[in-house]
Amino acid sequence: MKVALSPAGSRSVIFIFALLVAGIPAHPAFAQTRPGTKSESSDDEFLLIAPGDASAHLGRKVRMKFTVQAVGRGGPGAKIIELNSMPSYKVPGNVHVLITPEVAAEFVKSGIPAPDRFFRMREIEVTGVLKERKPGGFLVPALELQSISDLRYSMESDRPSIAVSQLKNRRVDVYLNSGRSFANVLISDVEFGSHPEGFVSIRGATPDGKTSTYRALTIRDLTFDGVPLDLTYDAVRKESAVDQVKRETRIRESRENELRLASQGFHLHPRRTDAEQQQSLKQNQEFAESVKAFFPELPIRTLEREYFLVVTDIPSERGDVHFQYLDELYDEMCKSFGV
Repeated sequence: MKVALSPAGSRSVIFIFALLVAGIPAHPAFAQTRPGTKSESSDDEFLLIAPGDASAHLGRKVRMKFTVQAVGRGGPGAKIIELNSMPSYKVPGNVHVLITPEVAAEFVKSGIPAPDRFFRMREIEVTGVLKERKPGGFLVPALELQSISDLRYSMESDRPSIAVSQLKNRRVDVYLNSGRSFANVLISDVEFGSHPEGFVSIRGATPDGKTSTYRALTIRDLTFDGVPLDLTYDAVRKESAVDQVKRETRIRESRENELRLASQGFHLHPRRTDAEQQQSLKQNQEFAESVKAFFPELPIRTLEREYFLVVTDIPSERGDVHFQYLDELYDEMCKSFGV
């Protein structure tokens, strides 16, 4: 008896699984500048380049965006943090972003307890002057941060919630007080309440075409692009409205959770665009076919759960009742880690 799980993931969680959630629109990168400061120099002063082209622009002021693939240490006493655009400094096209002990201390003061762990696998945007560096004899273009304002990044807690007034013609996830939930509901109508950010009911259709009206009394919350609206029901007005205290608490806890995970060397997987999700699904399907080819003597079948793509030779009558618990386990793990 063999079970295989494809290693591609799509939901924002520290565990990696083959998740078949519908494509999630990407949030704008760097929607807010962290840690809350911005370079005094205009972005127009910097030439936007790809990290792989850095060696052709040594000595110039540049701006680069990339996901940190590896983190190392260098310099006297190995006290300088090296953020790599590639998995190794030996890989052609790699760029070093150097964080000196002084700048690292600025990051710590701003609320990032471990900059080396925090920026690993995080998308960043940096500005500065490129210089030549030769770690281990390899030529590597490097950009040394002069202050924390030379590096920008975004966090999950930075992603804004949609306004109630913008719900119409949007797809949202509906969470009811009964415990039931409906994904990708296309909102066709909103009956607004007396509160500027309140409503009495919403009407929408699920992907299978079923249309329903959801009264405010029955709704626990709505999420758009994975971000809650932070609703609270007002029994006097008989409408749901945005609860600012609830929102501020969620944002604070989300930031604390992400910083806590980062300080331990973990990170939340970035949300994927529709195109990236389709590519992931294609890779998962190719993985399933490769498993079937590797075990030609077995009756391999592919089972698509809500979150998982399971490739197995376990008969349906024996396995399906157990595979359903994978989705429940995943939901519980997300709740446990606050994601």
